[in-house]
Amino acid sequence: MQNIKKLEHIAIIMDGNRRFAIKNQLNAFDGHLAGKEVLKNIVKHWVSLDIPYLSVYALSLSNLNNRQSKEKDYLYNIIADGIDEITNIYKDTIKINILGNYNLTNNIKLINSIENSINATKNNTQKYFNIAICYDGREEIIKAYRDMIKDNIDINKINELTVKKYLFTKDLPYVDLLIRTGGEYRLSGFLLWDISYSELFFTDKLFPEFNTDDFNKAIDFYNQIERRFGR
Repeated sequence: MQNIKKLEHIAIIMDGNRRFAIKNQLNAFDGHLAGKEVLKNIVKHWVSLDIPYLSVYALSLSNLNNRQSKEKDYLYNIIADGIDEITNIYKDTIKINILGNYNLTNNIKLINSIENSINATKNNTQKYFNIAICYDGREEIIKAYRDMIKDNIDINKINELTVKKYLFTKDLPYVDLLIRTGGEYRLSGFLLWDISYSELFFTDKLFPEFNTDDFNKAIDFYNQIERRFGR
């Protein structure tokens, strides 16, 4: 992998846990559990690379509204356990940030895990791990404009930099490389403002089948591209 230092921010849409479970005659819960273990492996590999930012789509607002309560509660617990495990391993290395309104889950275990991880890692500056929970890209942009109105921002002074300051991602660089697993070719509302000029890598592998070799393939794909940013 050449010129890896030019790559600052990778984002992943982790798609396919439930389809993996169906494919392997498991229940949906086992699919989410398998996805958690894969994510831990990806994080471990990412920590070894010279790439400071990693963002993952863990739970969208549509997931919140469209899944049954039993599955949602199990998914919340899986996410909470994953956050706790990653925090314990990398508490001196990774700064954990949450994109979205995680309080909408109303799940005390998940909320406590999130807030404990944020507090425990807040002083880290080497790596930045961003987890999108109860997130939707359109809602993020709508919220930004509402907040600008509340702050009486002069409409004539609103520009790209102004909007960025009001997003969940205000402290993050724009996404260089977006990876989506699961064989779908859509963005599903993930980081819409920040991926305007991202390079997109799609794989048919379901997320629990995704591994570090696949992660490296995505990076190699990125490094072979001459980025033009619309020029």
